[in-house]
Amino acid sequence: MTVPQEQVERRSLSTLSSAESHDCFELELSGAWEPQGSSGTTTVDRRTRTHGCLLERNKVQSSGGLCLLWKSECQVAIRSASLHHVDGEVGGIGDPAHWRFTGFYGYPSTADRYKSWQLLRGLATESTLPWICFGDFNEILHSNEKEGGAPRPIRQMLAFCQAISDCALEDLGFEGAEFTWYSARVGGIKERLDRALANLMWQGLFPASRVVHLEPSRSDHLPILIYLNQHKNKDGAPSPW
Repeated sequence: MTVPQEQVERRSLSTLSSAESHDCFELELSGAWEPQGSSGTTTVDRRTRTHGCLLERNKVQSSGGLCLLWKSECQVAIRSASLHHVDGEVGGIGDPAHWRFTGFYGYPSTADRYKSWQLLRGLATESTLPWICFGDFNEILHSNEKEGGAPRPIRQMLAFCQAISDCALEDLGFEGAEFTWYSARVGGIKERLDRALANLMWQGLFPASRVVHLEPSRSDHLPILIYLNQHKNKDGAPSPW
């Protein structure tokens, strides 16, 4: 996915007209990803049979963007969105399980990486709810999160670490493959670019949560699945969010 190197444009979804909003039907799953070459909500609807859907698409180029889907039984309120984030809340006022989520896509250009951390810090000031932030940050935290290619400059990793610390977030760790992104080039590079971060309030709300790196698909990124608790489905498998 290629994203134009422009300043992040954020907007409140409550200001969108009906022509700009995107509604899909019969939602059965939830997630956030970067659609490549998607024709819009028609494609999303056909592939996922969705009920609630938000698409934030790249208006300059023919492909790329962020998509968020949620289960029909979930009470979801979208706060804001851009080509680099989707921010929302689950539950309502007075609900003991009222919490906040942010799907994040970091700027891919090293020169613009500081904009990612500006965005993250700005989002951190907007709410005191339990908060989880997940997605492709396009950066690593430690040198052992990369294999192959030139070493990552320490200052880049430190900038990411500092942003996480400033936002009072912690890495939730993972189960599965060590890296989430693989370069298809000769002598390919592997990196852990995708992760989930959460504040202590969110971790207290979901103490049994875990992050799993799933099997690769046609994408060069592994999908990540976040389990909120140890509730079991009828087939005995843990129930994901």
